Amino acid sequence: MFKDYYGILEVSPTATPQDIKAAYRRMSMKWHPDKNPGQNVTSVMQDINEAYAILKDSDKRNRYNQEYSRFEHYTYSNSRHSDSKTTCDAQSTWTYDYDVQSDDVRDDIKSAREYAEKIVAEFMASFKKATHDAASGAWDSAKGYVWVATFFVIIGLLVQLCYSTTKPTIISSNTIDDNSKEVSSVSHVDKSIVMGTPTDWTTYWIDNNSFSIAIPQTLELRSANDRYTKRLRNRGIVVNTDNVVFQQKGLANSTAGTEDKHYCRVIISHAKCRPGDVYKSDETEPISGDMQSELYDIVSAELAPDQEFVMSPLFKWIDINGQKAIEIKYKRTGNKGDTTNCTMYLLFNYDELVKMIVAYGERESDLWASDMNKIIKTFRWK
Repeated sequence: MFKDYYGILEVSPTATPQDIKAAYRRMSMKWHPDKNPGQNVTSVMQDINEAYAILKDSDKRNRYNQEYSRFEHYTYSNSRHSDSKTTCDAQSTWTYDYDVQSDDVRDDIKSAREYAEKIVAEFMASFKKATHDAASGAWDSAKGYVWVATFFVIIGLLVQLCYSTTKPTIISSNTIDDNSKEVSSVSHVDKSIVMGTPTDWTTYWIDNNSFSIAIPQTLELRSANDRYTKRLRNRGIVVNTDNVVFQQKGLANSTAGTEDKHYCRVIISHAKCRPGDVYKSDETEPISGDMQSELYDIVSAELAPDQEFVMSPLFKWIDINGQKAIEIKYKRTGNKGDTTNCTMYLLFNYDELVKMIVAYGERESDLWASDMNKIIKTFRWK
C-alpha cells in the first residue's frame, strides 16, 4: 500500500517547503472537525499529518521522492485509473496498491504513521473536551482548549504538536535590561518603538523564565485563592488556572457587588511546541485569505456565549523590539452596557508561542489606555 503524499496535500512534487507548509495549513483547516460536523475526519487528519511529517523533512522527502519516481513508473505502466487505486473515506484518491521497495522509506512511513495517529488521537480528545466544556457552560475552561486547537491549525499544526505548560511559574522583579536598538521592518509589519520598562513597573518572568513582561502598579497578579476568585467559584464559574491573569489592583480583596466598578485584564497563555513548528521570532507572512479567516475564528473563540463583537477584528503584524507579533484589535460587549476594548497578541519563538489579551472598559479609556498600550512593548523572550 502506498500513499501519494503530494496528492494528500494537493501540491505538486516540485512544491517548495513554503508551499508544503501552506498546503498543510490549508488542508488541516479544510478537514478540521468544526468545519465537518457529523463526519468522521480522523483518518483524513491522520493522512494529512503523515504526509506533512515526511514532506517537511528534507532527508525523508528525498528518500520518498526516489520511491515516488518508481511509483509513478509503476502507475504509468498499470494505468493510474485502473483498479490498483482505492478510495479513502474522504472521497479522495491517494492510496494505491503499490509495494514500497525501499526499507528506509518503509521505516519513514511507519514512523510518520505512528506519529500522526498519536497526535490526531490526542487532538480529537482535546477537541471533544472543549466541545463538552463549552456546551456545559464551563466557558472559561473550554476557551483554553479552543484557542490552542484552532490556532495550531492556522500555523500548520494540530494541537498535539504542542504540550501546554502546567501550572505557570512566575518570578517578579522591578528591573529589566533596556536593550534599545534600531528595529528592522518589513512591508507588512508595523514598526513599534523600542522602550525600556518604566521604573515603577514590575517585571514578571513566566514559565521557567521563558519570557518576561512588565506590568504597571495599577494591576495585580490574580491568585487562585483570593476573595474575588473564590466568589467566582462559588457562583459556579470555572476559573482557568492555566492562564496568567493580571487584573485591576484591589479586585482580589474586593467585596461582593463592587467588582464591576472597573474592568481591566491582561491574560497570558504560553505553550511549548516542537522545534520549527511555529514561526521564528523574526518571521512573518502576509495576513490574507484563509489566514485572516482563521485568525477571526481564534478571536471569536474568546467570546463568552453572551458576548458579541461591537467592532470587527483588525489584523496586522507588528514589530516589538525586533520581535514580530500578530496584533488583533477588536471591541466586544461588556458588563452593564459598557464596551470592552481588546487587543490580542500572538508571539512566536520557533518552539513556543504566547497569546496575550489586553482588555479594559471603553468608558475608562482615559484611565487604562496609555499603560495598556505600553505593556506589549515590554515583552521579551528569554
